Amino acid sequence: MQAIWSLRWTGVILLLSVCGVCGDDPVFRCRDYLRYLTLNTCIIQNVDLDAASDLGELSFPRETDLEFRNARFRFLGVELFQLMGDTRQLTLRGGFTREIIFWSVSIEVLRVINTDLVMFDVLGEPNYSLKQLAIRSALFSRWSPSMMYLKALEVIDVAYCNFTYFDLDRVGGFKNLRVLDLSNNKLQALHSGPFLKLERLEELYLQGNQLEFMWRFPDVVPGLKYITVSDNRWSCNWVVMARNTFWLMKVTLMDSDYSCGAVWENSGGLCCKPSKVVLNVEDTAKLDPYVQGGVLDILIEENDNETQAVGAEMGNSAVYLDDPIAV
Repeated sequence: MQAIWSLRWTGVILLLSVCGVCGDDPVFRCRDYLRYLTLNTCIIQNVDLDAASDLGELSFPRETDLEFRNARFRFLGVELFQLMGDTRQLTLRGGFTREIIFWSVSIEVLRVINTDLVMFDVLGEPNYSLKQLAIRSALFSRWSPSMMYLKALEVIDVAYCNFTYFDLDRVGGFKNLRVLDLSNNKLQALHSGPFLKLERLEELYLQGNQLEFMWRFPDVVPGLKYITVSDNRWSCNWVVMARNTFWLMKVTLMDSDYSCGAVWENSGGLCCKPSKVVLNVEDTAKLDPYVQGGVLDILIEENDNETQAVGAEMGNSAVYLDDPIAV
C-alpha cells in the first residue's frame, strides 16, 4: 500500500513446512524453532483445507501472527476463525480464497493479498477487534453492507481491486477511520451524501483511477492531512479548486503527474482535462439560489449561446462541469 501508515509486522517469520492436510495428522506445528525465536511470525505454506474431511479436527499454532501462503480456502468462515482464537494478525497471501465471512474476537489486522477474493462479508453482529483491513484482488468490487459491523476499523486498504464506484457513506459509520486507500481501482465516481463528514480521516489515496472530480471536497474530509490524486481524469477547474484547498487546509499532496497527453493540461503538476468554461471574476459574481435548505447554496451561471449552468458550490466545496447543461 502506498501510504504512510504501516500494518505493524512484528518482524519475525516462523515457517511451517506442511503439505496440505497430510496423512492422519491434522495438527499444524511450528517446526523451525530457531527461526521462530528470531522472527516471530508463523508462516504456513501450501495448505489445501478444501481437502480436509472434518474441520473440527484441525488445530492451528497458537501464535499471535499467522500467515498462510499459497493456501486454499474456498470458503473461510466462522468454523475456521474459531480455530484462530489466539491470532491477532492474520495474512492470506496467494493461493485461492474466494469467499470470507469474517468473525473473530481476537484478530486486529487482516490482510487478504492476491487470493482472487470475490466476496467479503461479516457475521451479523458488532465486531470490536478488527482495526486494519487490507484486500488486494482484481475480482473484488462489492462493498458488503455487513461491513458496517466492523465498529473498530481504523485503516481500510482496498487498493488494486476492481471498484468503479464507491459510496463514502458506506464508511461513514467508522468513527475511528484514519486511512482510506482506494488507489489503483477503476473509480469513475466517488459519492458522498450532503451531510457526511469523515471527521478523523487523515490519509486518502486516490491515485490510479478515472475520477473527474470529487463531490463535496473538502467538506467531507475536514481533518485530511495527506492525499494522492495522480493518474486520474480530473477537470482542470476542479484541480484549481483542489490545489487552493490543499494550501488553505495545509494538506500534503504526496504525488504528481510527470507527463500529460497531447490533449491534456498540466495544472500545477497534475494532468487535467481542459474545461470548456473558464471561470473568472465576472462569472463568479453572478450567483443565484439553487436548492433551499443549504444542501446546494448557489448555482454558478455561464451564458454560452443556448446553454448555461456550469457548476455548483456547497459550503467550502465546489464542482464544475466541463459540459454546460442544456436548459
